[in-house]
Amino acid sequence: TTFYSNFNVGKGVQYFTNGEVSSDEEWSNINIQDILPTWQWWIESEGSSKLSADFDYGPKEVRKDVNGKDMTLPYTQIGAYEGGSSLAVYGDVDAKNTLHLFKTDLEVKDKLDIIEKEYDIPLENDIRKDVKEMCNLSQGIREEAFEEGQEYGYREGQEKGEKQKLVRVVTKMHEAEFPLEQIAAIAEISVERVKEIID
Repeated sequence: TTFYSNFNVGKGVQYFTNGEVSSDEEWSNINIQDILPTWQWWIESEGSSKLSADFDYGPKEVRKDVNGKDMTLPYTQIGAYEGGSSLAVYGDVDAKNTLHLFKTDLEVKDKLDIIEKEYDIPLENDIRKDVKEMCNLSQGIREEAFEEGQEYGYREGQEKGEKQKLVRVVTKMHEAEFPLEQIAAIAEISVERVKEIID
């Protein structure tokens, strides 16, 4: 599967189109949020320095520290290409750096290893077991919902197909100048329904 992301989080202090400010007003619309990174921020370096990453909302955004004072960000705020934010990667590099953005189909063990290694959160075996059970439960719920959705779609498709077949049969009998009562009797529907179909 191919996808792209402008790293638009679905809100901003300005709206950008093709890298230019198209609206200077603050906005929020989760419906146009892009696919966002799985990790914020998993960066590996083969050297002694490591890049950093952040969402860039443009020069109009002012961030405050815990004391309510304006912060100076460690990168030049440029803004978005499309939407309200972009991804800013910044810092000094003395070796290869890898910024991991997206991951799919992670095994539970992999998820737990990331929590433990990347975020330094120790996980005891009983927590690992509980998380695995929860993930398996959610997977089971997802599979059950998918099966129900498939069954519902199949039923809907069958009903639609039967309706289309009925319309074709009634129309052909009408074109062959069958009397309305005879069409109704053969199709096992009312004369009123026959009239609805042929009109």
